Amino acid sequence: MERNISENIDETIAWHRRAAEAGNAKSMFMLGKLLFEEKNDEEQGMYWLHKAYENGYADAAGYCGTDLSYEHVPGGIAVTGARKHVSNLSIPPVIDGVTVVAIGEYAFRYCNNLRSIRLPSGVTEIGQGAFSGCSGLNSIDLPDSVRKIGVGAFYRCSSLSSIKLPSGMTEIDQGTFAGCSGLCRIELPAGITKIGAGAFSECSSLESIVLPAGVTEIGQGVFAGCSSLERALLPGGLQKISVGAFFKCRSLEGIDLPTGITELGDGAFSGCVSLTSIKLPDGVKKLGNGAFAGCINLIGMELSPALAEIAEDSFAGCMRLDRSVLAKLQAINPDVQLTASEKCER
Repeated sequence: MERNISENIDETIAWHRRAAEAGNAKSMFMLGKLLFEEKNDEEQGMYWLHKAYENGYADAAGYCGTDLSYEHVPGGIAVTGARKHVSNLSIPPVIDGVTVVAIGEYAFRYCNNLRSIRLPSGVTEIGQGAFSGCSGLNSIDLPDSVRKIGVGAFYRCSSLSSIKLPSGMTEIDQGTFAGCSGLCRIELPAGITKIGAGAFSECSSLESIVLPAGVTEIGQGVFAGCSSLERALLPGGLQKISVGAFFKCRSLEGIDLPTGITELGDGAFSGCVSLTSIKLPDGVKKLGNGAFAGCINLIGMELSPALAEIAEDSFAGCMRLDRSVLAKLQAINPDVQLTASEKCER
């Protein structure tokens, strides 16, 4: 049966190809649709869909993006929206003879039926919240021309499983991929130097991340709630891990902190229940409030010789912490407690 279905599709494609090559606009549309949806051939599929629209077949508009709303901006056109029911969309490189250079703020917000989108090579910026709430979006092709992706651009795109960021990007804005619960793989370009607050928060399927060499600070809550995160490879030049950066990364069993780190912010590793041991680099002078609070399986720790300031609740709930480690902590701050009312039981 499967073979017969496959053969019928191939025969249908061949028939429409002959008609399309002869100039039949409807067959151009059908050919493009079949190639796109049945054969996963996006390049040829979009080619024939565009040809269909160019030849007057209006139903192709929802596929090839020619029914888009847009506005003129410095340098070209910014796409500002599309029909909510569109599912597979390819933004044309030129609209009304002008190059498309941007996707506007909230342009496709809550387009729940949107499954895939292809951006042309001229696009340099994706605006704030551009694809936020697109819960069905599972594929997006970002050209290397993109230099900036705005705040929360892909917020709660829960079906997006992987993405490769363009090589020219240097910054990931705050909340860019927050709530992308299906995101399990992301490739960061070497030029990234800054990652904004909550950029990957609540990406509950993300299992590993490699941060580029130029990153010097992990912002507030960048990986908070990444409950599947097991491995984070940090660059040697990293200096600061901010407030709640790895909050509730429940699968994180260990992490190598680079030697250049001088500060761990409040709650930096709070709630990392799988963390069993950690070594503080020699330059760490301060542990913020609740830095390791709730790390219930933390047993061993190598302290920094420069450590001079420890908040009272830095290790609240770390009831398995080795007694010798606790003694060293209390030598710095006698008020360090494992719970609110008692000290170590080990």
